Amino acid sequence: MLFEVEHILRYKYNIQIELADITNILAIFTFGDSKEHVQKLIQAMKSIALKYKKLIINKLMALKICIDTKNSYINY
Repeated sequence: MLFEVEHILRYKYNIQIELADITNILAIFTFGDSKEHVQKLIQAMKSIALKYKKLIINKLMALKICIDTKNSYINY
C-alpha cells in the first residue's frame, strides 16, 4: 500500500518521497522547504487517507470471515 502512496504522491501531487517500504514512508524537509511545502504534504496525505478509508470500509463490508472447527478461511 505504501509503495502505492509514494506513487500517488509523486504523480498526482508532485511530491517526492525520499524512501518507502511496505510499512513506512519517509519525507525529508530541509531549510529550503517552506511551510507551504509541509502543508501540501499534509493535505495530500489527508486526501489519500480519506479515499482509502472509504475503499477499505467497502471491502471490509464485503468480506465474510468464515470459521470452521477444522478450517479457517476467508471468502471474498
